[in-house]
Amino acid sequence: MEKRTEELEKRVVELEKQLTETNKSANCIIENDMAILRKRDGRIILRLGRV
Repeated sequence: MEKRTEELEKRVVELEKQLTETNKSANCIIENDMAILRKRDGRIILRLGRV
C-alpha cells in the first residue's frame, strides 16, 4: 500500500511539473483518500484513485 502511495505521489509531482511548464496552474490534494489534481478554478483534471 505504501509503495502504491509513493507511486501516486510521484506521478502527481510529474503532472504538476508538466502543467507548470506549459504555463497552467494546478494543485494536488488528498480528498476522501483519493489524490486529486485540480486546476486553480476547481475543475478536476485527474483522480488517481484510492491512496
